[in-house]
Amino acid sequence: MKKALYTTASFLCFCLLVGLFIWPGYTSDLSSDSRAIFREPLCGLKGVYVLVENLPDDAKEFTTREEIATWVELRLRTTGIPVLTLEEHWNVIGWPTLYVSMNARKHDGNRFTCNINLELNEQVRLTRPPYKTVTGTTWADGALGGGSALGSREHVKDLILELVDNFANDYLAVNPKK
Repeated sequence: MKKALYTTASFLCFCLLVGLFIWPGYTSDLSSDSRAIFREPLCGLKGVYVLVENLPDDAKEFTTREEIATWVELRLRTTGIPVLTLEEHWNVIGWPTLYVSMNARKHDGNRFTCNINLELNEQVRLTRPPYKTVTGTTWADGALGGGSALGSREHVKDLILELVDNFANDYLAVNPKK
């Protein structure tokens, strides 16, 4: 028993030391300048087509695909990011698609949890044989949420718009308004 306690205490001390001395080196790299790697693929982007994935049944109780698309498109337009129609999208290099997916689950009648993802999917080219063009995710963000089903619509809207704001901030950082 004493040996197990000693081993556990040693392990916890080791974790604490790693957290104090090694981890700060990593966290200092998480400055706003380190977001450049996420922003670079957005440079020169002419706009995005918004596509919302089919919603699971539990999510349909408090929002619709159309409503989510409206929230996203309105926020993009408000920030000055062009929203492309499907036809326009096919004529833009890379076919940029801002893809929204949401998974939601109701629990015990009045509680819910959800996972929301926002991705920019585009045509990208492999730099190794077979040098194919494929669809890839060039920017992504996500959020988890949950709470009372009574306030779920507004909560989900806030989470989605926060993700869109993150996208807009990265987009505008490399595509400043003229």
